Amino acid sequence: MHMRYHISFVVKGFCRKGGFSIFHEKSKFSMDLRDSGESLFARKGVLNKRDGDKLVDQALEEIFRDAEKLYEDALNELEGGRVRDAAEKAWGATVRATDALILARMGERPVRIDLTTRRLHELALKDPEVDEKLVGRYHTRQDFLHGICFYMGVCEPLDSIVRRIKETKDYINDARKLAKRI
Repeated sequence: MHMRYHISFVVKGFCRKGGFSIFHEKSKFSMDLRDSGESLFARKGVLNKRDGDKLVDQALEEIFRDAEKLYEDALNELEGGRVRDAAEKAWGATVRATDALILARMGERPVRIDLTTRRLHELALKDPEVDEKLVGRYHTRQDFLHGICFYMGVCEPLDSIVRRIKETKDYINDARKLAKRI
């Protein structure tokens, strides 16, 4: 499985059961790591398995924090009367929360929205709770908030748009709970 995310370095190809390679952005340092049950880099003294798990946990927390920040930005836009921008920020928060869930459960972070959508559906096939709690809400936000309100500029009925924006917090919370069910 592959994933890419930024903390202080990019982690590529991490798999909790396998190995991963790291590429440190500042020093252009790159290396393959293999996990054989012992310290992942014991011979070099750089990184062990526990550190790798911490990196994944940090990345997940960072992505969820970003989703929550986008949600707060959406509420601020809404308070300022900028419904169209609020809708797009709420959609962005939905995508970030979904990406974090996919990273937690599938070991990869999608780099394009089509991959996010595909991976969400793959995950929903394996876990009915993901299907029940997230898939419909994801597509409502993609279509209604992102497509119709933001791109087309048709943000009506307004009460429904505002409700969907505000309910994005529930989506983020549900994605976070499902991400913890590994």
